[in-house]
Amino acid sequence: MVCVVLKAGSTAWNALLAARYNKTDMLVTRLCYKMIKELMPSPSRFTEVAKSNEFSRILVVRHPLERLVSAYRNRLADPDIIGYQSQTYVPLILAYTRGRSYSHKEIFNVAGRIQVIPTFKEFVSFLVEEEIQEYDDHWTPISYTCGLCYINYTAIIHTETYQDDIRYIMRISGLDTKVNPELMNNYTNKANGHDTQDVLVSYYKQLEPILLRRIIEKFKLDFLLFGYDPNPLVQKIYPNMRVYLTP
Repeated sequence: MVCVVLKAGSTAWNALLAARYNKTDMLVTRLCYKMIKELMPSPSRFTEVAKSNEFSRILVVRHPLERLVSAYRNRLADPDIIGYQSQTYVPLILAYTRGRSYSHKEIFNVAGRIQVIPTFKEFVSFLVEEEIQEYDDHWTPISYTCGLCYINYTAIIHTETYQDDIRYIMRISGLDTKVNPELMNNYTNKANGHDTQDVLVSYYKQLEPILLRRIIEKFKLDFLLFGYDPNPLVQKIYPNMRVYLTP
């Protein structure tokens, strides 16, 4: 049983499952995310598995600040990806940060590509004022989505050690006898060849200290529960700044 967290290795995991169930069309079209619906259990089955000692319950987590940048780049700032997030949130973000309403024609050109993209600072400025319950699943804190108070997870996978951790899960579940683990390499998003820390610094240096503190506070539980520390990144941008998180 896996809580599939968007922007935390979900594409690679769904690709493995698509291969396991011979969903070749999903692999070719890279629409592996549809496996979530394919394998969605009924409420009664979910409750049974969640409480049973016969099943492993897996949670995949990612550094909150890294996941947020990934969500922005992939769901809002990529002109070639026009989905629910860009169509819904781009107008809201622009209206909030720029004080005016943009028409659909102003934001999207005749080919459907985004031509007015909110900056990362505008995205964060919108999020710090938005209720977490209103967040999209691509950037909702993991602590709010995976029932941590109700499900006793037997393993927590960190994307920082994703390859090794997933191989372990495949081995104990027997999935490695049915699917080649190397498949996940083709469905793992990379930072376009740049060092991840450099990419993160380039985005978060756009935020003044108070805004940076506020967005970290929004993801406080993810930092505390999953052992992540915002300060190494914070101090690359503001050497004299330190963030203290308390439960």
